[in-house]
Amino acid sequence: MNFFVIYIVFLFIVLLGSLIFWIQCFKRCPSDYILVIYGKTQEDMAIRCVHNGAAFVQPILQDFGWLDLKPIPIDFGKMEFSPDGNGRITISSKSIVGISTQSGIMENAAKRLLGLNRDSIRDLTLQIAQASMNSLVREMDLGKIKADPNSFADGFAEQLERALVEIGLEVIESNLEKIEVSLPEAFSLVDGVPEIGFGHPPAKEEPT
Repeated sequence: MNFFVIYIVFLFIVLLGSLIFWIQCFKRCPSDYILVIYGKTQEDMAIRCVHNGAAFVQPILQDFGWLDLKPIPIDFGKMEFSPDGNGRITISSKSIVGISTQSGIMENAAKRLLGLNRDSIRDLTLQIAQASMNSLVREMDLGKIKADPNSFADGFAEQLERALVEIGLEVIESNLEKIEVSLPEAFSLVDGVPEIGFGHPPAKEEPT
């Protein structure tokens, strides 16, 4: 009788432990996170992203991580560029970025950002923004930027968005607070020797 009771208790503990284990393998994804499952997935891909849903993480064959969807405010501070060594442009900018939930883009985030904290993502975004800004400044003439700063601001927002998509981020808000352009002073340059007049000399008076 005692053996039978011990057997029943042991079987109950095993079943309860197994049930708890399998329940823990079932993951629900909150609305402000992306669940990233990696390992051997059903689609034979290295990663699988789940947003606003749930998924079963197979033990041993798979593991999982989380991507935080909370917006990340970034103050780029004052950035200075001198594309030609003469003129200079100073830009003050702020942006708000976040991990995209769009299919095809959030997979980029899973590959590039999984395991990074918010500060690391902010630093990476700052590096990309500086590179995008520098590239755009080199493409545009400083005089045109000074004459039409709005076009420059729109171009920067578009270029930054294209660059951030590669790592799974999207631009929620972009604000160029100040653009200052210092152009070099204009100098009149003359090629070669100064021009000299070659008119005919005045006629000499004949002695009377």
